Amino acid sequence: MITAIIENAMETIKEEIHNHEIQLQPPSLNPLTSRQFHDALKKIFSSIALQIYKQFLSFFDPTLEFIDYQGKRFYYKFHSPKKFLTFFGILEIERSLYQAKDGQTYIPLDHHWGMSQQFATEDVRESVAFALAHLTQSESAQLLKKSSLFSISETGIRSITEGFGHFIEENQESLFQEIHQEEKEMLKVEEEKTDILVASIDFASMLVRDPKKERAEEELSLLMEGKTSKKYSRKMASVASISRYQLIEDEEKPEKNCLGSVYQARMPEEGWGKLKEDFERELVASQKNLENSGRKELVKIVLMDGQKSLWSYVKGKEEFNDFKKLIDYYHACEHLSEVVNLIFTEEWERNRWYKEWKGKLKKEENGVNKVLSSINYHKKARKLGKGKLSKIEEEEKYFINNKEMMNYNEFVAKGWPIGSGPVEAACKTIVKTRMCRSGMKWEHETGQNILSLRTLAKSGRWDYFWNAHLKSVA
Repeated sequence: MITAIIENAMETIKEEIHNHEIQLQPPSLNPLTSRQFHDALKKIFSSIALQIYKQFLSFFDPTLEFIDYQGKRFYYKFHSPKKFLTFFGILEIERSLYQAKDGQTYIPLDHHWGMSQQFATEDVRESVAFALAHLTQSESAQLLKKSSLFSISETGIRSITEGFGHFIEENQESLFQEIHQEEKEMLKVEEEKTDILVASIDFASMLVRDPKKERAEEELSLLMEGKTSKKYSRKMASVASISRYQLIEDEEKPEKNCLGSVYQARMPEEGWGKLKEDFERELVASQKNLENSGRKELVKIVLMDGQKSLWSYVKGKEEFNDFKKLIDYYHACEHLSEVVNLIFTEEWERNRWYKEWKGKLKKEENGVNKVLSSINYHKKARKLGKGKLSKIEEEEKYFINNKEMMNYNEFVAKGWPIGSGPVEAACKTIVKTRMCRSGMKWEHETGQNILSLRTLAKSGRWDYFWNAHLKSVA
């Protein structure tokens, strides 16, 4: 087979070079002739690759009288032509089609090639999915046209993305088991270095279709004009991160080095149940891998902002009982800033008090109690209106209710993280950057397709995912 392919390829090369003789022999070298030469080479390589690919596939599609498949006998009917989009361009090939007595058809080549019900090869589908995880459909189509030997329409891109979205949702458990197995050996060295595991959840607003608003408007429009339209509203997508840190000993104080993070993201949903499932599955797998790596001591931390719903979830799950819990320091400082603006009128007073007390909150033992004492002193010493006093008391409640999760001085002394940077960055890079461009509005399913692909890419798991996908369709 190889000898025949090589011989045919050589003939094709000669023919293609002859067909592009003018472009391959420019009278002079300049940017224009260089580009013409480059374009000619692309056409030659594309044509040669398609010819070789076609020959390769033909060797695996012999015409037989009949084939037995899945307990049924199929008889040869005819050769069915079809165009497939490959990395090298459009490939048109005739495949042997077989038919059973009940009318069911079977095309062995498509089945073995992994192309049943598909129009694009695996490498094309991967390129499309990866591009769309980062860019819009239009941008992806333009990029692929410029940077590869094939071009694809936005409709084709949408079809491929929907296929992968359904695949990920339908195979969540088995797919991520395979991904964890794939990355286990690759992350072995990093896992051995891991001293701290940090788990975080946060939310990011985005514009999504609101079925309730849509139904209400439909009912009204039917009564008024008989017209309908979709309504969208801002809702909160949920994002989770699990980060690994290495502690680096220093003479003055320990330093931390982030070894990597994995992310999960879900479209807005009541109670964010799907995100919890993804998060808990990932957390169990991460802890198991770290335990198997031989770590004797592992510091486990839940680090989030002060949203009540987040902490109600964490405190209600036994899985987090052995985790240390901390309110994001920078989120706490935002509340300090609110207090400053309510108590002080002069800017210099605000700056001085804020700088002093955010430092004490961070570095001193019982820092939160000292902050509360100072707030209480200034609240009584100054003549403040009822409105301001009420708001200050709300801020005091925030510190009182969360003070058990504000022992920042201990974390700083031990070199542990005090900010939920990875998950906040994920909210921006995974949701905001991709899903919240000007004018973007999302259907739930379409948006989740993008988020699923984007979290894989941003978690550095794309190759693991793709290997798992190939195994599942083999």
